Amino acid sequence: MKDVYPRIAVFAGEHSGDIYASKLIHALQSKYTDVHVEGFAGPLAAAAGLHTWTDCQPTSIMGFTGVIRHFFHYRRILQKIQHKLSTHAPDLIILIDYAGLNLRIASIAHQCNIKVLYYVPPKVWAWGSGRLATLKKTVTAVAPLYRFEHDFFQSHHIASQLVSHPFLTACATQPPANHPHTIGILPGSRPQEIRSLLPILLATCYQLMQDSPQLQFKLFCAESTLQTMIDNIVRPWLSQLPLQLIQTAHSQHLQTCYAAMVCSGTASFECGMLGVPMVVVYRCNWLNYLLIKCLVKVKWASLPNLMLHRAAIPELLQSQCHPQRIAQIFSELLYDSPARQAQCAALKQLQALVKDHSDSSPIEDIVTRLLNHA
Repeated sequence: MKDVYPRIAVFAGEHSGDIYASKLIHALQSKYTDVHVEGFAGPLAAAAGLHTWTDCQPTSIMGFTGVIRHFFHYRRILQKIQHKLSTHAPDLIILIDYAGLNLRIASIAHQCNIKVLYYVPPKVWAWGSGRLATLKKTVTAVAPLYRFEHDFFQSHHIASQLVSHPFLTACATQPPANHPHTIGILPGSRPQEIRSLLPILLATCYQLMQDSPQLQFKLFCAESTLQTMIDNIVRPWLSQLPLQLIQTAHSQHLQTCYAAMVCSGTASFECGMLGVPMVVVYRCNWLNYLLIKCLVKVKWASLPNLMLHRAAIPELLQSQCHPQRIAQIFSELLYDSPARQAQCAALKQLQALVKDHSDSSPIEDIVTRLLNHA
């Protein structure tokens, strides 16, 4: 017999947060007879049953300059959220990633005496003590996806429960069926990332084809709203590159890739778990980059390197992120080179590290324990 649970508010931003939110909602629905989930996320969460606060939906932004441009937009949203939470408080708030706005929601919830679970908590281990202090003061518990994050939060006396990574259940059980001439292109899930990176990656593909004309390319579109933008960028290259746009069954298609060029982010972790060798790339405007360099306190940008504590995956960032350099490094992954062999071995270590989480819990069980705890 399923239990009946009260109202839960979920707040997530960007595509990856929407994915986590939708899986969370499905998990809660399978466990409880009557669960009401409200808040904001994206189309996947809405399709899963999220009752969206349409008057609080934030604009997708990226970087410090984007925050400054949308300051008044975010202030209005926070005022509306504060009114809703103070007049009709849910029994639990679940924040998913999106630290710029969600940490402020956590502060509002703390003032309203509402429990807060931060699922996929902010990268305070990279950003220093300011966000860590806010997290300790305002959040009831955190639910990180990765062991190194869980250990970090526990070392700073923040209640933490390691989550069973939802991507593991989506991975196929059979080994990757790599096609030797199939290359993946993953330019990110944010419009700003795609506008910055995709032209560079397409030029890189053209360079690679000069030496390897047999190559085929799979271009991954993170969500349907990005297709028009991608089509416009790709159109001038269609007569020169054999491109296939991938919009569904991403994991299955990614498994067929012999190697991939990947925007730094969740996609690098997914490639790692599927055993696809990669080069990680990233580029943003120089003001954001200089601010990040001043504030971020970690050596690497990609999750595989952070989790392995070494530079196992090539990272080509900012001035290094140009077609000639990417093609030079990436070409070593197109045959059974020492560089490819070393990276494949590192990815096996990553997979073992993630799968050996005997003390992890499904997110719905963590929610249950938090709701039942006085």
